[in-house]
Amino acid sequence: MTDNETEQAGGAIADAQRTEGELDAAGKSLTDALRISFMILKLIMVVLVILFFASGVFRVQPNEQALVLRLGKIRGLGGARLLGPGLHWAFPEPIDEIVRVVTKKKQTVPIDSFWYFEREEDKLKGRKPRPGRTLNPLRDGYCLTRNDTVAGIGENDYNIVHAKWELTYTIDRPELFFKNIYYEAPAPGQDFLDVVSETLDPLLKSMAEDAIVTTMVNYSIDEAIRSESRIPNDVSRLLQAKLDRMDSGIKVTSMQISERITWPLQVDAAFQASNKASQESQRLVTEARSYAEKILNE
Repeated sequence: MTDNETEQAGGAIADAQRTEGELDAAGKSLTDALRISFMILKLIMVVLVILFFASGVFRVQPNEQALVLRLGKIRGLGGARLLGPGLHWAFPEPIDEIVRVVTKKKQTVPIDSFWYFEREEDKLKGRKPRPGRTLNPLRDGYCLTRNDTVAGIGENDYNIVHAKWELTYTIDRPELFFKNIYYEAPAPGQDFLDVVSETLDPLLKSMAEDAIVTTMVNYSIDEAIRSESRIPNDVSRLLQAKLDRMDSGIKVTSMQISERITWPLQVDAAFQASNKASQESQRLVTEARSYAEKILNE
């Protein structure tokens, strides 16, 4: 081999070694880059896992109780199914779903279905409306009592009464309420009772009206007017029994007459005359007895 050939061969070997060194450096850089990338990816995955589990922490407010639904079924057994106030943990959605129910806040439902029609002007001035010749069942609310009659007053009018009521209730057993009562679920940020009352209050109002009608027919109008403290208790017991049969989880806190039981405006004059005659009769009887006792004692 000539000197020139030897020199060319040496150059080729040097170039090959230099290329191999460059490839080794590039491979090492690539390996280092991949290792760093995998470390960053692992760190991101760890952070995501931590955030995933941390997002399952939730707080139940003092006036709430909560249920945890796991894949649609209530999680836990017995009393452990209900979560009280404080911090709790559950798998984030879609595995678990938190159902919060406000249990310690009272809600009121006004019931004016049995009250006569009032114009806004009369309401503002606090005066009774001027009655028409007859009661208008399409406009005036009313309720029926037991049909006892009084002289001078038609029996079809005398057993009609008006009253305003107010129902107060709480959600006493959240699990039963969740299972058996339909209601619109509140969106995040919405008040639970404000949303639920839109579907729940009409149901309770209808059931309360039925309980009122059923109760009032057991009383005459005189008994109804004299028994305003007893009638609400009867209505409350009947309504609670209906709710219990539904396993509603709702407790009737009170049933009150917010506007006193009264007779129809159309017979007000006749009713007042009857009351006046009754009072006058009682006065005369009392005077007669006193006079008789005085004569007997002389």
